[in-house]
Amino acid sequence: MTGKRQYAQTCLSLLLLCSLLLLAGCNNNSPTAKFDNYVARLARALEQPTPSLNIDWTLWQYPRRSVRWIAPQDIRLNFLAILSIKHCHSLTQRIAERNSALGKVMPITQQAIYERQLLPELSACLKHPESTSAELRETLRQWMTVKQAQLPSTYWNALYNSSEMLHHFSLATPPLAEQPPSLTPTLQALSYLTTFSQQRDTPIPDVQMLTLQLNQHLQKLQQRATGGELIRASVLANTLLKKANQLMATVSAQQICPQHRPTPKSRILSQVLQKFYLQQIQPYLAQLSQQLNQWQIAHQNLLNTIPDEHIPATMNQFIAKTVAENTGLHAMLKQQTTRHIAYWKQILKQCAISVNSLQHANL
Repeated sequence: MTGKRQYAQTCLSLLLLCSLLLLAGCNNNSPTAKFDNYVARLARALEQPTPSLNIDWTLWQYPRRSVRWIAPQDIRLNFLAILSIKHCHSLTQRIAERNSALGKVMPITQQAIYERQLLPELSACLKHPESTSAELRETLRQWMTVKQAQLPSTYWNALYNSSEMLHHFSLATPPLAEQPPSLTPTLQALSYLTTFSQQRDTPIPDVQMLTLQLNQHLQKLQQRATGGELIRASVLANTLLKKANQLMATVSAQQICPQHRPTPKSRILSQVLQKFYLQQIQPYLAQLSQQLNQWQIAHQNLLNTIPDEHIPATMNQFIAKTVAENTGLHAMLKQQTTRHIAYWKQILKQCAISVNSLQHANL
C-alpha cells in the first residue's frame, strides 16, 4: 500500500506541475513569458536564430529519500538489560515511550527531540547510586557514546528529511512571482531550525513548548514552496542570461557600429535594452537576487550546524549547486548578470549611446 500511495502522490505532483507550467506559459506577464520574449527580440535584433530555453528540471529536483537519509545505529535491549536499569525510572519511561505504538510512528523531528532527551537520562542513570555494576556502567557509557555520535545525523534527518522541508524544495510550483509574498516566514522558520540544531546538546527546559514552537515553524515551510520557487526562477534566469550572452558574443560591438556612432541596428538594440531588459527583466532579477541571497544565507547557517561528515554525498552535491556561496544559484546569477551588462556596455560605448538617455538604466 505504501508503494502504491507514493506512486499516486508522485503522479499527482507531476499533473499539478504540468498544470502550473501550462498556466504560467499562457500568462504573457509571467517571468517565463517575459524571459522568452526578451531573448526572442534580442535574437531578432542581432539577426540570429532564436535559441531554445529548454531546461531539464530533473537535474534540480530535491534528491530522493534513499540518498538523503542516514540510517541510525539501533541499540537492541534484551530483557536482562531492561531489568538492570529498572531503578532509573525516567530512562525506562523514555525507552517505553519510544517502543509504544505512537513512538514507533514518531515524526523524525520528534525523534530528534527524543534523542536529545535520552542523553541526559543515560547520564543520570550512570550517576544513580544503584548503578554500581561495572558491567552496567560500561553498557551505559557505550549507549551514551553511540547516541552522542549519531545525534548530528539524527538532526540531519529531522531537518532535511522532514515532509515540510521536502515541500519547501518542491518544484511543483511556478517560478518566483514578480510581486512575491514576503520571505520573512521562511527566513524565520530556517532561523528557528538553526537555533534548534545548535542547541541539540543542551537540556530541554520545556519539551511541550519546544515541540509546539518547532511545529509552528515547520508549518511555515509547509505553507509555501519557497525553495522550489527560487530554484525555478534562478535556473530560468541563469539559462536566459547564458543564452542571451551567447547571442551577444556572436556579434561584436564593432560590427554593430563600425563608425563609432549609432546605426539602425544599434537603435533597435537600444529599444530592446530599454523596453524589455531595463523595464521588465532587470527589476525581476534584482528582486530575485535579493530573495535568493537571503534564502541561501539562511540555509548556509542551518547547514553549518551539521558536521560535514553527517551530510550525505548526494545532498552535498545538491547543496553545492543551489545554496552554496561560491557555486550556488546566486553566484551563477551574479556571474551571468555581470557578463550580460558588460556586453550591453560594450555596445553602448561603441555606438556612442549615452546611458543617461535610457530610462531606468542601472548598468
